[in-house]
Amino acid sequence: MKIGITGGIASGKSLISNMLRKRGYIVIDADEIAKQIVMKGNTAYNKIVEEFGQDILDDNFEINRKLLGKKIFGDKYLRSKLNNITHPIIEKVMMDKVMEIEKSKGVVFIDIPLLFEVGHDKLVDKIIVVTVSDEIQLQRLMDRDKIDISFAKQKVSSQMSLEDKRKLADYVIGNSGSVEMTEKQLDNVLELLQL
Repeated sequence: MKIGITGGIASGKSLISNMLRKRGYIVIDADEIAKQIVMKGNTAYNKIVEEFGQDILDDNFEINRKLLGKKIFGDKYLRSKLNNITHPIIEKVMMDKVMEIEKSKGVVFIDIPLLFEVGHDKLVDKIIVVTVSDEIQLQRLMDRDKIDISFAKQKVSSQMSLEDKRKLADYVIGNSGSVEMTEKQLDNVLELLQL
């Protein structure tokens, strides 16, 4: 069984993924795959540099993800260009890993931030959406990324709303309260999934 974990930026997907790992489950992280494929020498690197220019590179000629992020977050066209380069590669690498793990373990969790936005909801059997209040989401994002509120709002608005994701979920975990409350909800979901 393939179970997708998604939510909004800074909603707590990583927290849920870590809780699952502690319980012995395997979680594939789409963001980690995304980081790997854009490293110098890997598949997407040359295409991205060709498309977005040398000014997105750091001193070691690696792609500076923050610079690239600033370039694309306010521009749907550029974001779409980047997604067209990276998403097919991420999907291929991710699904190769998923098939291998599902075969041996029977169940695999996949942490995919843009699960609905890029159509990956069709690749999984069940979907868990991690939600959080707007205020907490913005505060966590500002703290995590050391950005101001206007850039935080821009990042949040570049994704499908949590409310829309919630409607498409099989299971919803609210992450605005304590870690213990979040953990209890996760255990309830695992029980419902009979895992």
